Amino acid sequence: MSIRFAVPKVGTEEDGEEAIKVNSRFAIWKDISTGEHILRDFDGNEVFRGTPSEVDTAMKRLEEEEKEGEFFNNLGRQIIAEMKQVYPRPILFLGHTGWGKSFIARHVARELGVGFNQFNSHPGTDMSILVGMWRPIPVEGGVSIIWEDGIITDAARMGKIVLVEELTRAPQEAVSRLYGLLDTSHRSWSVPEGGFDVPVHENFCMIATANPQGAGYFTQRLDPAMLNRFAAVFILDEPVADEAALAVNELGVDMADRILKFVRECRSGGKVMMPTRDLVLLMSNIKNGLSIERSVELCLSAKYPDHIDGIKEISRLHFGES
Repeated sequence: MSIRFAVPKVGTEEDGEEAIKVNSRFAIWKDISTGEHILRDFDGNEVFRGTPSEVDTAMKRLEEEEKEGEFFNNLGRQIIAEMKQVYPRPILFLGHTGWGKSFIARHVARELGVGFNQFNSHPGTDMSILVGMWRPIPVEGGVSIIWEDGIITDAARMGKIVLVEELTRAPQEAVSRLYGLLDTSHRSWSVPEGGFDVPVHENFCMIATANPQGAGYFTQRLDPAMLNRFAAVFILDEPVADEAALAVNELGVDMADRILKFVRECRSGGKVMMPTRDLVLLMSNIKNGLSIERSVELCLSAKYPDHIDGIKEISRLHFGES
């Protein structure tokens, strides 16, 4: 898909619509025949349609996202809305790394106004970090011990969202202890290390991410007993970020146009995944002064060794020789 960065001016007419309001990312168009208002991005994608006041409200909300440096596309906004409807029941993201699974989870926590904890799973995960531990503290005349909640215990007690990264890398001991927290009703969190059970706050929510088994990832198969406890499973292997807005924000319109056409051509055919994280890192290198050629070499060569020659050729077609 080509990028249409021709920012419309107020009064521009296209396909029976008139641009009546324009900001740095979107334009509000008025259907000349019906009077209905439509919010579109600069690629022409419809974001929202409704009454004038509803469309104005939608634009203002998106402008607030921009102030926070967060740019979501239609899919991202749809997932955010659906996650808020599922909350506080458990949610799982399945998909390759780099598409924004963790980013979208943090955003939902902010929108809901709840606390947020997270941890990365791995075979050597220390359960005391997740559950808690007795910790010695100095007191007058000696030493005492106090209980200190771990990441999961704190979230369950205080009603936070806890993000479990790379669930399929977690040791079985950690996975099996999560079952009680993920039950539909009568959720429980037992802490035998402390000698007590924690009442699970009604706002507690677990969001987990997992990469697909195989495909170069050192992961285990997700236990069906665990999978069945998630109220929603989002399979995410495409951008949730408004990559055009990110690129314009980082590099300006002209370079954003070229960098996005380069990335999309690399992705075409499905041989090179090149997720949003790669785009962000590539843009960061360019913004910090590295040449296009060197940025591509440093950011992409090791990740796509079987396709790097083709990637470099596409780069030369879009940017010329550095």
